[in-house]
Amino acid sequence: MKKLTVFSYTLIILLSIAILSIGTVSIFSIKTLSDFIYDEVGTSLKEETRLIRNLITINSDNSPEPYQDITKRIFEDLNIRLTLIAPDGTVLADTHEDFRIMENHLTRPEVIDALNGITGEYIRFSNTLSRHMLYITLPPGDKNVIVRTALSIEHIREKFLSTFSDIALFSVGILVAAVLLSILSANTFTSVILSIKDISSFYARGDFSKKLSDVGPKEVSQLKQSINAMGEQLRTIIEKESFHKNELQAMLNSMEDAVILMDDQLVIKEMNPAAESLLQHTLRDCKGMKISNVLDNQPIIQLIEDSVVGKKDIGRTLAIHRGLELFYQVHSSPLKASENFYGGILLVFHDMTRVKQLENMRKDFVANVSHELKTPVTLINGFVETLLDGAVNDKEKLDHFLQVIGRHSRRISNIIDDLLILSNIEDKGMDIAKEMVTLYDILFSAYTSALSESEKSKVTMEVICDETLSVYVSPTLLEQAVFNLVNNAVKYAGEGAHIIIKAQKKEINTVMIEVKDNGVGMEREQLERIFERFYRINRQQSKNKGGTGLGLSIVKHIALAHNGNVSVETEPGKGSKFTIFLPIRHS
Repeated sequence: MKKLTVFSYTLIILLSIAILSIGTVSIFSIKTLSDFIYDEVGTSLKEETRLIRNLITINSDNSPEPYQDITKRIFEDLNIRLTLIAPDGTVLADTHEDFRIMENHLTRPEVIDALNGITGEYIRFSNTLSRHMLYITLPPGDKNVIVRTALSIEHIREKFLSTFSDIALFSVGILVAAVLLSILSANTFTSVILSIKDISSFYARGDFSKKLSDVGPKEVSQLKQSINAMGEQLRTIIEKESFHKNELQAMLNSMEDAVILMDDQLVIKEMNPAAESLLQHTLRDCKGMKISNVLDNQPIIQLIEDSVVGKKDIGRTLAIHRGLELFYQVHSSPLKASENFYGGILLVFHDMTRVKQLENMRKDFVANVSHELKTPVTLINGFVETLLDGAVNDKEKLDHFLQVIGRHSRRISNIIDDLLILSNIEDKGMDIAKEMVTLYDILFSAYTSALSESEKSKVTMEVICDETLSVYVSPTLLEQAVFNLVNNAVKYAGEGAHIIIKAQKKEINTVMIEVKDNGVGMEREQLERIFERFYRINRQQSKNKGGTGLGLSIVKHIALAHNGNVSVETEPGKGSKFTIFLPIRHS
């Protein structure tokens, strides 16, 4: 069913009020006017009747002749119908009809009232005159005759109808004016409602720039002002909520921890970019899906279910396989909506992979250091015990044992020195002291330091570098890094190898330092761990040559401390090339 508009409702109500009001007033006016006219006519006729009764001379025998003369004179003077009636109902005289042929009037209601001593007043149809008449009778009193006067009300009716027509015409005019005013009022009221509806639509769309004009009656103006104030309050509240939401969203987006919000049915509602990366799905893809359909990890699902059932926070370190094994501290927290109702679950993943890796590295480091130190310490202890057992008196054995003890002591010292260098670099990071230095000087110094060993190994070396090329570095650390690379090349390239120590600009603000040999090279699968601490390709060969297994790790950390990097290229039988990339200037 089609609903009426506000305009229709308002118009119907106003028209109904107008019609009822005009109708009521018209009916009341007509009734009042009718009563007034009839009262006036009745009163006037009563006075005339009393006057006539006073003029009638008592006729003891009630003969009609004298009465007929009286009625004739009165009719000529007053132009009303006069009937004189005996107490027994006999008509004694009449101004409009031959009294001799008139029937007995004893049963007439006005005659009955007169005989009962009261004034009779009736309007009824006269069969004699064939019209409606107003009849007035007075009690006979001492006159022994009932005086009845009658007046035709046809002219009164005509006058009344004329007046009624005037009232009706006036009422129609008033009604037309009321209709026009009702339409105007309904339109005005409707325009107010429609303007409020329009402004509400703008508010619903979040547009609070529109305002209602406060013109109109006081109440309407106050209503519009209240709506404008409400809109301003809504705008302020929404802006604050939007600001807080954006703040929260920014916090979530900037968090490294993955955060997933679910409802009480474990359906995903929100997540941050870190969670999208972890799940390998965007929020758009998995919003509205159950977490079990997105995350195929039973231990995590079990953790969530335990948290829901127990209604408590639960955290566990769990593994997630994404090509590599990643470790996360997974924390599930039920969100309490009311006293006995939990409205959802907040799931937070804190990446523990690096911590696990560092823990493993620490374990490996402790194991490696222990292993590296155990052998020389054991040998030193063994030779010391042998010497204490009497070998000190054997000059040949004494010299040999002391040489071995010295060699392994130096090895322990070298390991400790390299560990201290690494520790110092890691502690200072990129806060190491730097200055602009000529790169050629650093390369040549490393060349000079390795020259003696290279001559023993019959390895040739050359330095290629623009003597004007400068770089912003720690000269001591960079020389250490270049020397480590050159020293490794001298030790492992093999007899007759040639080493090129080269530096050049790679880009506008980057310098590239290469240490390249044409020696034995390495297998590619060995490159993944070559920069790890204590890693050796040939452990026995390294020990024999006095290596600590920390040289390349030191190179890598020195490069990182300069905001640079290091890479390696190799091929078995063709040699290796180590490259350090460094920024030329301080940034």
